[in-house]
Amino acid sequence: MRDVVADREPARLQKIILQPNAYESTRVPRFVMNVAFLTTAREGGELVHVQEVAERLATCHDCTIDVYHLHDTSVQPTADGLTNYRIADAFGSGGIAELAYNADVVRRIRSGDYDVVHAHSYTATFATQLLRLFDETPVVYTAHGATLDFSVRYAGPPYDYLYTALQRLLMKRFTYDRIVTENHELKGVLETYHDTVEYIPNGADVDVFPEPTGFDTKELLFVGRLRPKKNVGDAIAAMESIVSEHPSAHLHIVGNGPLEGALADQIDSRGIADSVTMHGYVARHSEALLDLYRRSSLFLLPSDWEGQPLVLLEAWASGIPIVGADAVGIREFVRKTGYGVVTPLNDPERLAATVVDLLDRPDQLRTWGEGARAHVARRYSWERIAARTYETYQKVRND
Repeated sequence: MRDVVADREPARLQKIILQPNAYESTRVPRFVMNVAFLTTAREGGELVHVQEVAERLATCHDCTIDVYHLHDTSVQPTADGLTNYRIADAFGSGGIAELAYNADVVRRIRSGDYDVVHAHSYTATFATQLLRLFDETPVVYTAHGATLDFSVRYAGPPYDYLYTALQRLLMKRFTYDRIVTENHELKGVLETYHDTVEYIPNGADVDVFPEPTGFDTKELLFVGRLRPKKNVGDAIAAMESIVSEHPSAHLHIVGNGPLEGALADQIDSRGIADSVTMHGYVARHSEALLDLYRRSSLFLLPSDWEGQPLVLLEAWASGIPIVGADAVGIREFVRKTGYGVVTPLNDPERLAATVVDLLDRPDQLRTWGEGARAHVARRYSWERIAARTYETYQKVRND
């Protein structure tokens, strides 16, 4: 495994290795695919997806993976053939840094020997379009999110709104050998603009998460960034009614973000400080977070929209049913499986009523939780997701 800074050019590994043939006594060459991953994510689900899929492509499919990061992250390579290149963000963050990242990535990829370039961040797609002008290396883009769906409500600072509008415009115009989406609703939107759209969801490792024990604890859990689209304020508002029916109910909020102070003020103003705990940032897969998953009855996901939230799969992997908003990236997965309930978007009263009803039915929660955990193990293992990604690479190389 390698972890290097970006001022070194990527050392290419040999593309042909020898492996015994099951049907012949001689040794024959087997192809090793070289892939460049592009991500400008500093944290969150995209970064997790990149790490998990890259590791399994390296270990299970004999790929060599070079991951080009914009930001210095805590991600460490854990497989032979996987390298992280941290392109220093000398220009800070924002548009200038992203342009510098794309220019440097193009230079480094052209000096390498890649069979596929796979962008995972919207801001990295500029590099893919420049590469298409220079050579025929296939390019793939995974759209982590639902920003192309004009039916979703967007809440955020004005500059973020303009940034999202630009993203939508350019996403229509850019071309790829394959574009990948994590939910079927967004797939339908993308197919309006692109001919080669594939559905490959996120994944979760059930073995990492604990067997559930909290079906009758009346503890509720939210995990995610504290930003406008997550609607954590709706979960806090719902707690007043929930506690009136279930005085021992307790909401755990895990995550940090720009709304942290405002949400703390909301909790105090509603007089429910004894029923809500803000934990701040808690490391993924840490014992503290796994303990919260272990003892929670329900996972709340009131977001305006999602791509396919990793936390949904990780809650299910922990055996926790979902109460989510009737929104893109949530309803598809909850309704299809039945391992939870969706409630109207931005309606804390209905959210509260649904939670109150479910807390009265621990046997139902147990049935859903056990089914959800088995479902994730069967359909959403990272090995399965990596295999589908590898199949996509084979398709674009054969086109």
